[in-house]
Amino acid sequence: MLSHVPHVLRGIPAGVVVAIVAAVPVIERGAVAFGILVMHLRAVAAVPATVVGNLLPVPFLLWGLGPVSGWLRRRIRLADRGFGWLFDHARSMHGRRFDRFRDLALILVVAIPLPLFGPWTGSLCAFVFGVRPTRALGLIAAGSVIAAIVVAALVESGLSVLGIPAR
Repeated sequence: MLSHVPHVLRGIPAGVVVAIVAAVPVIERGAVAFGILVMHLRAVAAVPATVVGNLLPVPFLLWGLGPVSGWLRRRIRLADRGFGWLFDHARSMHGRRFDRFRDLALILVVAIPLPLFGPWTGSLCAFVFGVRPTRALGLIAAGSVIAAIVVAALVESGLSVLGIPAR
């Protein structure tokens, strides 16, 4: 690997590093760009690595948020009040719109290539709005693919505008 890659990442295959970055909330949106610009992957390798990494935490979130929040709500009064307010507030503010566009809304929440959007947020939305986990997993996967392709296209077009040849 190259000398500008952090020491702890040397020796790990580039696709695995990109998948790990893509699994981390907030920075997940930069995984494709990281793969192309830092790890020197081609877009056709960075996109699948990103999607795999994006989807790693999703099953744990989709099937775990209910039991964990239920457990916390039963044991901690403040958690019960806080979660109750948060869920009721989200449903009252966005419930009608979400119900109207349910599948498309969940895909778009994940597909928007900006921080605070993505699979973690999509999983939370699916939980709050009662989307079955098996259905949500496919919708979140579709949104992840769209976001990864959009970011790859933006990075590659930015490189070509700057006169840097594609790898």
